[in-house]
Formats: sequence, structure tokens, C-alpha cells
Amino acid sequence: MTLTDRGLFAGPRRALWGIPELVGSLPTPGGTVVLVTGPAGSGKTTVAREIAAALPGWTTVRVRALPWESGDEGRLLDCVRDHLGHGADLGRRIDTKDGSTLLIFDDAHWADAASLRDLTSLVLRMRRGRCALVLTCAAEVMPDLSAVLAEIRAVADLTVTVPPLSTDDIRAVLQNEVGVQLGATTLRRVADCTDGRPGRLRELVSAVPADHWSAVDPVVPVPELWRARTLQKLRDLDDHARTAVTVTAVLGREVPFAVVRQVCGGYTGPGHALAAVSAAVTAGVLRVVGSGSREYVDLVDGADRHVVAGQVSPEVGADIHRRAAQVFEERGDGEEALLHLTLARSATGEVDTREVATYAEDLGYQGLWRASSRMFRLAATVEPDQGTAARLQLAAVEALLAAADIPEAVAQAGSLDRGRRSPQQDSMLGYLAIHEGRRSEAVGLLSRASDALMSGGRAVADGDIARLAARQILLCLVEWNIPSLVRWAELSERRSPYTSGDRIESAAIAMVGRSALSGRPRLDVAAAGEDLAQTESRDVAVGWVSLIFDDPLTAYQRLSARSHLDVTERTILWKDAWLARTTLVLGKVEEARRAAELGLERAHRLGIAFLEPLLLWTAAEAADLQGRPELCRHYLSQLGVGSDAFMIQRIPAEMARLVIAHGNGDLAGAERAGQALCTLREETNISQPGFWLWEDVYSQVLVRLGRVAEADGFLAEAEERAAESGIDSVRARLLLPRGNILIQQGRTDEGLDALAEASDTVARLGMPFYEGRIDLEYGQLLRRLGRRRDADILFGKAQSIFSAMGATRMVDLTVRERRAGGVGARQGSAGELSPQEQQIAKLVAAGATNREVSAELFVSPKTVEYHLTRIFRKLSIARRSELADVLGGE
Repeated sequence: MTLTDRGLFAGPRRALWGIPELVGSLPTPGGTVVLVTGPAGSGKTTVAREIAAALPGWTTVRVRALPWESGDEGRLLDCVRDHLGHGADLGRRIDTKDGSTLLIFDDAHWADAASLRDLTSLVLRMRRGRCALVLTCAAEVMPDLSAVLAEIRAVADLTVTVPPLSTDDIRAVLQNEVGVQLGATTLRRVADCTDGRPGRLRELVSAVPADHWSAVDPVVPVPELWRARTLQKLRDLDDHARTAVTVTAVLGREVPFAVVRQVCGGYTGPGHALAAVSAAVTAGVLRVVGSGSREYVDLVDGADRHVVAGQVSPEVGADIHRRAAQVFEERGDGEEALLHLTLARSATGEVDTREVATYAEDLGYQGLWRASSRMFRLAATVEPDQGTAARLQLAAVEALLAAADIPEAVAQAGSLDRGRRSPQQDSMLGYLAIHEGRRSEAVGLLSRASDALMSGGRAVADGDIARLAARQILLCLVEWNIPSLVRWAELSERRSPYTSGDRIESAAIAMVGRSALSGRPRLDVAAAGEDLAQTESRDVAVGWVSLIFDDPLTAYQRLSARSHLDVTERTILWKDAWLARTTLVLGKVEEARRAAELGLERAHRLGIAFLEPLLLWTAAEAADLQGRPELCRHYLSQLGVGSDAFMIQRIPAEMARLVIAHGNGDLAGAERAGQALCTLREETNISQPGFWLWEDVYSQVLVRLGRVAEADGFLAEAEERAAESGIDSVRARLLLPRGNILIQQGRTDEGLDALAEASDTVARLGMPFYEGRIDLEYGQLLRRLGRRRDADILFGKAQSIFSAMGATRMVDLTVRERRAGGVGARQGSAGELSPQEQQIAKLVAAGATNREVSAELFVSPKTVEYHLTRIFRKLSIARRSELADVLGGE
């Protein structure tokens, strides 16, 4: 990516390319108006240029409005005529038969009102051809034109506000342009002063040589163009308004309006402060956002903040911060008071970082981790000793990790010195690597931290050991190294305070590990002093273990409970993953898919990549059951984990491929996924009963490939491991391929007994997801043996289960099986329907929607839906379209 116009568009800006589709789909005749807004330098002109490039074959007329022509009525219309030919009748030239014209007005905020109104009217009243009017307009509009643009906005078909470049976009642009990977602190300063505007970024990069950015902590320059532009704005203000701008620039973003006004009053006099701020707002230099107690003052342009703050002397800046500290103290906001007092003292070298760090620690004890991180970061900024500053920076990142703010923790960790790292820093970076799905890096960093902290050659605080143990436990979990997980849990129990968060969270994960190791559920009780965040961790473990050991209702109850605290979001993501799976097992297919989608959105927002495959596993299976192949392929396409991924990523990815390929008759794809799981099993033991059960499906694949002896031996190993677990769902699922193998070996009666036992066992468990599949496959085997009537009973049962689940593809499959058997193709008749069901069936067969039926019969749409389900079951059909055939044939 380079600093070309196209290169500056990435991420959320791709949504802008819906504009050409809107314009290109215009009917003939037809007209549309599109308004593209954004601050100066945001890239509005680039948007217009890209729209024109995306519409080949259109006649494009592009005109730019100029500020000194804004009072010249009709000037822009004349410019359009000049482009189309002198003396042209504008309406006739634009509105031609089958013609397509694109009119682009750049900087419409400088246009004359008459031209805007006349041209908009012309475009919206096309009679022969089609025309699109695209207006690019600054966010700050002159008062005399704001009314006209408001009118146009009201009739526009689409209004797009150009979004700023994200921090990742800015990092990529600068890395490619100047060849340097900027640290998080410098990157934040660049984003702050450019506001993510491509134009501002271009001006900033052009202001200094490329090697300027190679310094360890490069100063963000003040381009002369910015200085001149800002000084021009300030010259148009009176002294009091300039004071308001200076105070706002020094105090930073999101300072309450009341505080800015009080601090300004100390310089202008209390009676002039409000007028000073108001004058700067009217001039477009300051802005007020929010309302009530959350009303803030900020500079409109980040470049102005950078220029003004850079011109303030240290003494003046310290005085402004000192006054702000006093105001915040009077308002009872001790955190903000300390922050500004620290900034004031840092200018004169009087700061006591120990006081700030102690306050940061106190905030952490209260669970206010984001505030704690902010104060640690402030202490690090003003601390003169580099070693102490590095420890404070690390504490700031650790506080963000405690707050579950992974993206910000990653950003701040990028500014840490990576040359000579401490074991504590390795521990933190390894923990971040887990969340971002970087296996080798996580293993290497945490191993190095363990070697250093556990060597016995240095005094190590119990807190550091407890934190390391908690991270090793998480690593063992995602690597599915259960024996090591339990050993680290024992260390955590010995070295952690009884009520510490690390100990309680580790105990929750250890509950899962010990259950897997013993083959028996290990459900711990609440710890003394357990807070909501720690309860969430225990809920995840209890829910997960309950699901494995055939108690999905308890699992659903524990995994559905949410505390809605910021600090628990990381734990809630685990809940999302296992709640989605539990809901699927309970037969609620669409609810399971939605739960997985919510989890995927949360994982993306939190920057936690390693849990996405767990969510995609359920989402893909749910979409497959629903008969939505495109959506299923979409989910599967995101399951492309590499060899450096964690086991908890690789296992569900291959299990999803195995189950979906097998269900769709893709035996080659199913065999590949099964072989991949066999390879994973060789790397680590993933065969604990119930946790990752896939052997039942792969055994069926082997049988269908004609490899019965291989399937027999493979399944026997799984049966031996499961024999002592007492998990009925595991036994029932393994009995299905066992019955098939016995039949293939000529031991038909034994095979049928095994299949009957599987069906009877799973029917008692309340797990429709397993029950429907076992009955379907049991029925298929019976049909192949010629026992069609017995098979049809099972198909009918499976059809009812799948219909209640909303598993459309499986309903269709059972209907096909019944028809192939020739017994249940038309089991029911219209005569079996109740009078109300007959009415509903006739209306639906005639093409009425559920809502139309409900209006006709004066019942709710839910009632219609309920009766349709019963009708489909009675008539042994799967779709509305089949109703006409059934009713018409009687």
C-alpha cells in the first residue's frame, strides 16, 4: 500500500463501493442523488473518483465548486454547460433517451444554492434517460448553505460519511511509505493529530524525510502547512476565544465542557468563559459533543490540536493542568485530578511517580482495570528512570489484560522494549500470543518465562508465579495437554492466595482438565469471596463439563447466565462457544447458529482469534442442517487454520469438515478430515470420552469406503476408552457404527440389537441433535436389509425430530428415504387433518403466506406456523410447495 488515493482506502471504507451498485441499477428513466460527507482531507474526492471509475460507459461531468464563487448564482450550472458544450439546453443534454450521465460536484459546500436546487430537481425528474448526482460535501458547512444541503439530504437516496482510516490502516500505509514499523505510542500520536484523514496523513509524511521515522521514539512533526492553516484560524478569533482553544488543546480529548469553561474563566474572567468557548465553536475551531453531564469540548481538527499544544510553553501548560486538577478535585473526580496534577508536575520535574503507581494499584484492587492501566501509563510517561518506566508500562498492559481489552493491550505491548525482556514481559507477551492464535510464539515465550521464574536462582513474588501458572494452564487447555494442565493447576493452588482471581480462574479450568483425565465429572463449589467475574469462569467449566456428561439442561442454564461486565467479556466468549454447541445438541438449530454468530462478532471485537474455530464448528453444522449450503461454505472457508494453530483450533475445524462431508456424501473429503484427526491424535491425546467424539463418524466413513476390518479395529479402541466413562450419549453414538460393522460382518441380529440399543439409549437423553441422526442412520440400515416398514417408523420419528429442530435439509433427506422405501411416501391424507388444519393447508397450497393466512382466519402467525408443522408431519411432507400435490391428489 502506498500513499496513492486508492491505497488509502481499506477496511470499513470498502462499504463505500456500494454506491456504484446503487447508481448502476438505476432504471431508465430514473435519477438518484448521493451525498458523500466528511471533514477536510478525509478522502471525499477519492470516493467520487472511484465511483466514476466503477461506472464505465457513463458520461461523466465533474465540477469543483470554489469558495470565491459561492455567491455567484447559477455559476455551477454554467460550469456543467461548459463541459457539455456552449449554449446547450442543460435538461436536453442530460436527459437523453437511454443515456447515462454521472454528475459529480466536488466541495458542494462552496456551491451556490440556486445551482444545487435546480440541478437536484432536474436529476430527480428524468423522463428519457438516467442520471446520478454525486455531491461531496465537508462536514462543516457554512450557515447560509446548510439549509439547502439539509433539503438535499432529505431527498438523497444515499448519504455516506467517509470513515477515518483505522490504526491498522495507518500502520500499513506508513510501513509501506517510509519502510518503518511504528511503535504503538507513535502510531497513536499520528492517528490523534491526523484524525485518520488520508489528506492529513499525506501532509504529515511529506513534511519530513523518511528516515525521520526510524528513531526509537520519533517526534511527530508539525508541517508548515498545518501551522499556517491553524494560525489563520486563530487570527480570526478574539483573545478570549484563542484562550479557549489553547486550554482545550492542552487538556486533550473528552474534557467536560464545564471543566473547560471553569479553567478558561481563570484566564478570561468567569463572565467571559462561556462566550469565549461559544465564539470558537461558531468559528468552527472547537466543537461540543454529547449532552448533559457527558458534554465534552474538543478541537474539530486534530491537526489544530497538534499545532496549538506544540506552541504552548511548559510553564503555561503546567498552569492549565494545575487549574484543571483543582476543578476536578472540586467535582469529586480524584482520578482526573491526579492525572492533571501529574501532568502539571511533570513539566517542572516535580512529579512523584510512586504516588501515581500506588493509585493505579488501588484502582486495580477495585476492579477498575482500564482506569488502572491509564494511570500506570501516565506514571510510565513521566518517570525519568527507564527501568522503572518499563515496569510501569508492563503494569499498564497487564491491567488491560485484566480488563479483557486485548486489542488495546496488543497496541500498548508494541511500545514495550523488546530488546532485553524480563520474564514477566515474556509471560505477558506469551499470553497475548495465545489470544491471537500464534502457537509457536506463545509456547516459546511462556517456556522461557517459566525457565527464568521457576529456576530457583532468583527471588520471585508469588503473584508472578500465580500469573505464570494461570497462563500455562490456559496454554495447556488450548493445546489440550491435560496432564500438564493439572500439574500447573496444583502449582497455582499452592502459590496463589485463596481468593485471588488467578487461582479461582485456574481452578475452573482445572475442573475441565480433571474431568477429562478421570472420565468423571468434577464439579467444584463456589469459592469464598468469589466475585461475578470468577463466577463466570466457574460457570464456563460447569457448563462445559455438564454438556460432556449428558446434562445439557444444566449446561444451558450455566452458559446462558451473563454478568454483562466489561471484565468478563473474555470469559463470556467461552460461554458463547459452548452455549452454541449446547443449544445445537438440544435441537435448537437457528438459536445455535445465532449464538455462534454473536460469539464470532465478540471474538473479532475482542481480538481473540483462537476461539473462532470453536464457534465456526457449530455455525457450519447448523447451516448445513438448515440446508443453507452457501452459508455453510462461508463458515467452512473461515476454518482454514494452519499447522501452527492450537489444538483447540485444529480439532473443531477438522470435526466440522468430517461431519459435513460425511452428511453430504463426500466420502473423500470425510476421509481427509478423519485422517487429519488421526494425525492430531498422534500429536496429543484428544480421545478423552465425550470431549472430542469423532470416532463414530469416521468409523461410518471407513465402512462406506469398504474398509470394514479397519473400521472394526479403529472403533474398538474408542469403545475401550469409553467403557468406563458412563456417558450414555457416547455409548449410543459408538453403538451406531458398531451395529453397522456387525451387519457388514454377517452378524445381522447382533448388529440390529446394537442399533436398537443406540436408539433406545439416546431417546432417554433429551438430545435431539444425536437422536435424529441415530434414528435416520438406523432406518437407512433397516431399509437396505429390506425391513421397510420398521425403517419407515424410524424415518417418521427422525422426520418429526428434524422438523422441530428446523433442520430442513435433514427433513428433506428423511422424506426421500421414506419415499424410497415405498411405505411412508404418502402415509397421511387430508382427511386426517382437523378442520382448522384443512383451512390452513388449502390457503397455503393456494400460495398464501403465513401472515395472509393469519389475517384470513383471524389467528396469529405463530398459530399458523404451529399448525403447519403438524400438517407437514401428518402428510409426511417437508415443503409448502408439496401441499398442492397432496391436496390435489385426493
